[in-house]
Amino acid sequence: MRKLISFFFILLTLSLSAKERKTVGLVLGGGGAKGAAHIGVLKVLEEAEIPIDYIAGTSIGAIVGGLYSIGYNAHDLDSLIQILDWKVLLSNTTPQSRKSLRARDIDGRYVISIPFKSNKKLDIPAGIINGQNILNLFSGLTVGYHNMSTFDSLPLPFKCVATNLAEENSVVLDQGSLPLNMRSSMSIPGVFIPVQLDSMVLVDGGVLNNFPTDVVKGFKPDILIGIDLSTGKTPYKDLMSIGGLINTLTDMTGKAMYDENLKGLDLYLNPDLKGYSAMDFNAASMDTMYNRGLAAARSHWDDILKLKKEIYGDTTDIVYETVPESAHIRKGEKLYIKDISISGVSQNTENFLRRKINLKENAYISLDDIDEAIAMFDGMAIFSTCTYKLDGKLNGPYDLIFNLKEQPLNHLNLGLRFDTEEMASLILNTTLYQNFLSGWRLSGTGKLSTNPYLNIKGEWRPNYKSSLGASYNIGYHDFLLYSGRHKRDDISFLWQSADIKYGMWLEAFLFNVGIRWEHFNKSSNLYNTDNNPVPINSESFFNYFAEIGINSYDNEYFPKKGTKGMAKAEIYTDNFYQYQDNGPQIALSLNYELPIELTKRFYAIPGVMGRVLIGDDIPAIYQNYVGGEMNGRYLPQQIAFPGVRGVQVFNNSLLMAKLDLRYEFMKNQYVFAYGYYGHDAKDLSSFDNGRNTWSLGLKYSYDSPIGPLSAQFSYSNHVKRVGFYVNLGYYF
Repeated sequence: MRKLISFFFILLTLSLSAKERKTVGLVLGGGGAKGAAHIGVLKVLEEAEIPIDYIAGTSIGAIVGGLYSIGYNAHDLDSLIQILDWKVLLSNTTPQSRKSLRARDIDGRYVISIPFKSNKKLDIPAGIINGQNILNLFSGLTVGYHNMSTFDSLPLPFKCVATNLAEENSVVLDQGSLPLNMRSSMSIPGVFIPVQLDSMVLVDGGVLNNFPTDVVKGFKPDILIGIDLSTGKTPYKDLMSIGGLINTLTDMTGKAMYDENLKGLDLYLNPDLKGYSAMDFNAASMDTMYNRGLAAARSHWDDILKLKKEIYGDTTDIVYETVPESAHIRKGEKLYIKDISISGVSQNTENFLRRKINLKENAYISLDDIDEAIAMFDGMAIFSTCTYKLDGKLNGPYDLIFNLKEQPLNHLNLGLRFDTEEMASLILNTTLYQNFLSGWRLSGTGKLSTNPYLNIKGEWRPNYKSSLGASYNIGYHDFLLYSGRHKRDDISFLWQSADIKYGMWLEAFLFNVGIRWEHFNKSSNLYNTDNNPVPINSESFFNYFAEIGINSYDNEYFPKKGTKGMAKAEIYTDNFYQYQDNGPQIALSLNYELPIELTKRFYAIPGVMGRVLIGDDIPAIYQNYVGGEMNGRYLPQQIAFPGVRGVQVFNNSLLMAKLDLRYEFMKNQYVFAYGYYGHDAKDLSSFDNGRNTWSLGLKYSYDSPIGPLSAQFSYSNHVKRVGFYVNLGYYF
């Protein structure tokens, strides 16, 4: 009996001595890019071995909190924000190399592209950014947590906050897809398109609750720590910026709840982030804000140690607990995929897309393979969103579900350009589709400038890779013809054309063949290479053409990878088989270039161009015309040659080479040094005795959201005068 009493006494003593530590809840406020400071504070809390048991966050706080809850520590998160391309994440950008030729044509010419449905008004999106790039990033970072019955079962229980526009209230998201809920919580109104989830329309949680202490209190922790990113009232000078606007609206709409949520915190940290806004996602700013988070926490080091003692009490044998790294998938790991499905499309479309992505079921695939498939879907420019979900437990196996949403195929496109040659140009296009896989397509394009034109085109597409089409064009040419530095004449005439062609395209390759009628109205004289006038009367031509091209550039104007080229053959006649009772006249042309990486920022872009005319009576309108900074600016066959002023006539056999040296001295800002060399002769037999033309130039360019902004100086031995040219906007 005495032994039994002693045994129970020992058990009682052990149970009383095994005191558990207090639980800790963490509140992470919203603030966009300022969330880098969250990571700095977390770094110090980890150094002090402060355990975290529960997390609630809003907006960027939801992102940091969600990732932290599944095992990303402060070091992981800091490394992540250092390598992310925020320009791509906070945009609708698709890698250029994965875009269809149709999408590249839109992106390389038009500033604005608005989808619309037939017989309905234009569908203006509720935000600038569809958010799929950042959602796909979240999906890759949270594999195993795409379908949760409750976030209480995460390694660290977590909740995030969003604003439901449908009910005009704040909502707590604590189940379902972790990446989608994180994306919902950061949907800044007017910037990101809202997330539709069940019957809710969700935007940024900061609209009503930017510092959700009340939410983490629902876990009933013993200790509350809050990291607040607010910077007080926005200065007057910043109110017209998007970052200042977001700060001010958040302060106005959520002030009452914010003031209440400041109460009851055991440790309140508010890093000094004045001068920074929610949209300062550049690397330098985020690095500074991370360091200010570090500084804010270290300035409270004594308070943190005091809090640590309160958490652990007198117990010395409790080990500091962190979420194990195995709680999330590391980059490079392959996942076992059982089933693959594509939602949001018809069965025929799904079958077509499955063949294109070529991913196998019941096989191991990487996140890079999934990203490549998403890029391919997005590059087709027929889906408004392209995201994915991996259903399954953390260690798999998984079901891969692609979620696609078809956008209206019909588009209204607008392009603008300003330069020192034409001053201002505007292009407007509308395109109507029956179906993206097959069927008819109609388009109309008009350009307003000193050389206006109208193009109307109709196509029948039996499948996704080919088309049979007809088009009609009418336009007006008005340009200055030079010989060397001297003006020769002011050329102007009206022209019309119509063609029938068959085209095929496969990934980055294009092939066209067809017949074209062209009519040129009577105009002032043209000139040949001997500077003799050539009278132009009203004349019609019936021409044949074939062309093959490739464009795998990763950026149309500042490429780092890929190649771009076009080879073309044309036959000119006035009666379908000959020209002026002689044989048909022939033109062969080539244009090819590719970037070569010398260093990470320094590239060489060599290129070759040429056009050879074969025949004894080449029409003056089809001569070799050279000059200026843009191919085809005034005449379809015009070859750019910076430093050669305006439009100039070169001999029938023309071969050219160029070399661009491009250095990116700041993000999206470039300096070029370039050289062009050309050799032309009357014909190939006398090519050795031809004329040499060269030019050298320097150019500055900025890759702006509305197209390249560039300014350049050039000099050529042909003109013997320094030329200057400024351009803003895409080429068209």
